[in-house]
Amino acid sequence: PPSHEVKPKRHMLILDDCQGSNLYTTARAGILNHLAIKHRHIPVTICFLVQSWVGCPRTIRLNATQYCIFKTSDQTQLDQIYSAFANTVPREVFDRVYNEAISKKHGFLFIDVVPKEPYMQFRCGFDEYLLPQSNGDVETLDVGPNKQES
Repeated sequence: PPSHEVKPKRHMLILDDCQGSNLYTTARAGILNHLAIKHRHIPVTICFLVQSWVGCPRTIRLNATQYCIFKTSDQTQLDQIYSAFANTVPREVFDRVYNEAISKKHGFLFIDVVPKEPYMQFRCGFDEYLLPQSNGDVETLDVGPNKQES
């Protein structure tokens, strides 16, 4: 009979709108900062839901591996978000994939900081990869529930 690998149970911690609370601290010894740094070594996925990019402590932002960026009219927020990815893509590429993602109803830009393959870095939502082209266009690759990733 085939052997089945037993995977450890994982947990998910969702923190919503904690800005201004005692949970967020700039001290590296703060429990959430420590958890954000060490979460890869314990079976927990942490979701920080924030209204402001800088409202989330820098230690947490630097240790996050995925981001969901929703539509905003605050250019300062977009500048701050882009600065976190400035070493991976030029600004015009970031702007193109962001605008493509938010152009869809309920669309958001999903960014994977450590993608398994380079083309997996940007998505519109969870089901569509955004593939920046050298001519300035953004092509899409649908990998929704009825599609298979290649």
